Amino acid sequence: YFVTKADAIASKVTYKDEAENADFCVMPLNAASKLLGDGSRYVMLGAVTHGNLYIISKSETVYTRDNLSALVGKKVGVLQINNVPGLTFKTVLNNCGIAWAETTNEGTVYEDKVNLLPIADATAVGTMDAECFVIAEPAATAQAKKGYNIVGDLQALYGGENGYPQAVLVGKKEIVEGHSEWTGNFVEDVKG
Repeated sequence: YFVTKADAIASKVTYKDEAENADFCVMPLNAASKLLGDGSRYVMLGAVTHGNLYIISKSETVYTRDNLSALVGKKVGVLQINNVPGLTFKTVLNNCGIAWAETTNEGTVYEDKVNLLPIADATAVGTMDAECFVIAEPAATAQAKKGYNIVGDLQALYGGENGYPQAVLVGKKEIVEGHSEWTGNFVEDVKG
């Protein structure tokens, strides 16, 4: 297996030469849907992770659906703002009736909205003026060394019985159909 950076994962399922593509790939749900949604080349085999996104802050205020509006007027750094992390946080805000706007560290700060700042990864934590950051584990816990606390769980804020799927396992359709028993065993091993 190969570990690939999030911004390069799409290339592992989109080569014109099929031999260059991964046989199986764990990738963000939105990328899988966008790139492979027609099911002609790959099929989704299941969700691999549900909600490992957290809000961290140097404050100890824990955010719930009841007090999330306290972020209005503040800046929040958001990991991959146009992918699963950002889309999920925006959905949580929308579901709570909280207005938001994307901005930059030097951009306009809206007093009547949550100001979302795009960040590429957890290395941005502490490098910009933000009240909180939305990042994934294990980076969220690692930020404790810098004085940050986990103050919100996007899975809990999102709600629902199973929350939101974050990453999925996809497999080449020809392998899944041609080697269904092996694929089934592989999926069981991944579950384990």
